[in-house]
Amino acid sequence: MNTADLQVLRFLGEGTSGKVYLVKDRMSKVKLALKVIPKKGRNDYAQNAVVKERNIAVKLANSPWFVNIWAAWHDQLHFYIAMVCVIFSTGVLGCFS
Repeated sequence: MNTADLQVLRFLGEGTSGKVYLVKDRMSKVKLALKVIPKKGRNDYAQNAVVKERNIAVKLANSPWFVNIWAAWHDQLHFYIAMVCVIFSTGVLGCFS
């Protein structure tokens, strides 16, 4: 997967490590929450923390108490972590496996 596979629907928010967007996979039409974490300005420790986050998400993939990861990848500028999302009729965003 890469960013060309995704259509950005809207900006959801920003945290200390990066920005989160609601996107749609162009092939499957699945809606995803995409966390985009810039590499610039991050030391090796901070970059390893992103890799650990991804590894933990993979280990918890079948847990009913944790949001399952859809995909994770990186390019020269960013790390990306995608999770499946649903927007309820109330406007509340939820992420599920």
